[in-house]
Amino acid sequence: MSYIILNPRRSMTRQLCRRSQTKTTVGLLACNVSTSAHDVFLTVYAADWLMKDGLVTKRIWAHIRNSNSYPNGFERGYYEGERVLILSGEREDEIEVNVKQRTIVIPARFLCPQIPTSRGQDVVVISGENVGEQFFTRKPKEDGTFPLGRRGHKGLPICTVQASRLARCDPV
Repeated sequence: MSYIILNPRRSMTRQLCRRSQTKTTVGLLACNVSTSAHDVFLTVYAADWLMKDGLVTKRIWAHIRNSNSYPNGFERGYYEGERVLILSGEREDEIEVNVKQRTIVIPARFLCPQIPTSRGQDVVVISGENVGEQFFTRKPKEDGTFPLGRRGHKGLPICTVQASRLARCDPV
């Protein structure tokens, strides 16, 4: 099993990558993710997070990460850090995305989900309960969780989910 590791320290990221290359053939992928201008956090995702529960059909926003590492990189890092919209994919190594007004095919291991940062964003649950369901974020709580409701739903939130278990997506 491989993981995407979101780590705020580059030196730690390099150590994890080196360690993973010696211990397993699949390896670990490291990504930095910011929730605001100064918050960077550590989260672990399975590298095949996108292939589970039909998430690949949800038009999820993601970022291309770790694409410039040699020899296992993608396009020599040309798209590194770019925000992409996942369009479709049947296999883990052939995910169709829209980036820079072009459609390209990229392996899923280079895609890190874009997490929500504020209220009013369309999201899909990528792990835990309600996987694959789309919601609308409300004002985040102080502990970093988001109350979620359906678009146009005025009552109490349906559920509350940690930001790391969500990915931004296109509205339905």
